[in-house]
Amino acid sequence: GYVEAQGGMESHPSPLKSFDDSSSILSDTEPNAPSPRIFGEKGDMIVDWNDEFQQLLNLPDSFSKYRKLSSLYRDFIYAAKTYGRIIISEKYLPEEKMTIKPANAGGRAGGVKYKVQGILFKFAVDTCDKNHGNWLYGLKKRADWIAAKSAGHELKGLINMFNTRSVASKLHFPLLALIDYRGFRLIAISLLPISNEQTLRYGSPDGGHTVFADIPELNEQLEKVGELLNLQPHHVGSQKVPMALCGDIEGHLGFDGRYYCLDFARVFPPQKLPSGEASVWEPGMYNYFLYELLRPELVKASPTP
Repeated sequence: GYVEAQGGMESHPSPLKSFDDSSSILSDTEPNAPSPRIFGEKGDMIVDWNDEFQQLLNLPDSFSKYRKLSSLYRDFIYAAKTYGRIIISEKYLPEEKMTIKPANAGGRAGGVKYKVQGILFKFAVDTCDKNHGNWLYGLKKRADWIAAKSAGHELKGLINMFNTRSVASKLHFPLLALIDYRGFRLIAISLLPISNEQTLRYGSPDGGHTVFADIPELNEQLEKVGELLNLQPHHVGSQKVPMALCGDIEGHLGFDGRYYCLDFARVFPPQKLPSGEASVWEPGMYNYFLYELLRPELVKASPTP
């Protein structure tokens, strides 16, 4: 099988030129040996991906900093590809026979989720609301292709938000990669020191029923992001909470005191379909606003937010 891993990193110039705003593509044919940080003698986790990533980002710019970031990034991709192949290969096994079993990690739009070696894997498949009988993306019918497309928006949204750190330096972001293997797509994201029940301070975890915007400093940081991305502030949910970004983005005050952002799939707005005119994507048959999004370049170039 062929494995494709796409990872998002920073577009800040570096001596290694390792970080740009496009995806980094790695295949199985490339030399990609891991460093000792990934696997202990018994396969136990010996690295906190997030903490090492955040500490390296805080270092002054230097050749050494970017060499270490590049090494960390390669190791993360290697681990994500290794465990991603196992998860996908065992997708149709009974749970008791799986090497890596599904985890209950919350959130409706993430699909089936797994935790291993400090990485959260989210299976990008459509999910059905048992209460209403509708699929999240396909409404009346399952649409995994839209879920995979939304995962691509997740990477795109993260890259663009990460590149606003010059004006929102107090925001922190996870490592993230997309794993495409045997026709399936996984999102691999570094585990963060957060909990929806305890640390969520911005955005909505339940599709807009509950909306948080509790910390003025965090709100201000995200307003700066919205301004730089040329996004119009708006009200979210039945509570009409003013927000600078999409309602389902999440801002957390982590257990380590850092502000973390998650769920970037709808950072950019959906395109508006002509009123009364049928779309090639059959509006009403799919939740088009979850995946027919405007390109970042178009949004940034708009004369009005």
